[in-house]
Amino acid sequence: SREGKVRSLDFSGDWLAIGGNDCTATLVNINFKADQNGNRMLHKLEVVTELERVDQVYCVKFSPDGTYLAVGGFDGMVAICSITSRKSTRTQLVLVAEIRRSGLVFSVDWSPDGLLLAIGGNDKSCAIVDQSWGIMCEVQRPASITSV
Repeated sequence: SREGKVRSLDFSGDWLAIGGNDCTATLVNINFKADQNGNRMLHKLEVVTELERVDQVYCVKFSPDGTYLAVGGFDGMVAICSITSRKSTRTQLVLVAEIRRSGLVFSVDWSPDGLLLAIGGNDKSCAIVDQSWGIMCEVQRPASITSV
């Protein structure tokens, strides 16, 4: 079991991503079963894989199609992970890119089509990242950006 504060949760289908003060992003499989009336009931939660970071994880967010997980935190980086073998017990988070920011990362969110990622943090800017994982543009604000 992990210790410390949970800072972010996100669902994608039968998956739950968890980020927090324990410096990990955790991918959990949510297993359901039907009761005698056919109602879907929670059967168990199973930790499938974890991504270790060097500092606290402040935000986790699945892409709309569930193929990527963005992980941001106090290390000033956003890790982009692909989720492989989603239907097997060998599911892994594979690091495909890291995007460096000049401060803590407080928030990440995908565009509805999953082609862009917005990143906000205490560097007082909102960065927009494309599928090549490069920063397309940045918008400066007068204060930290805690939600995008």
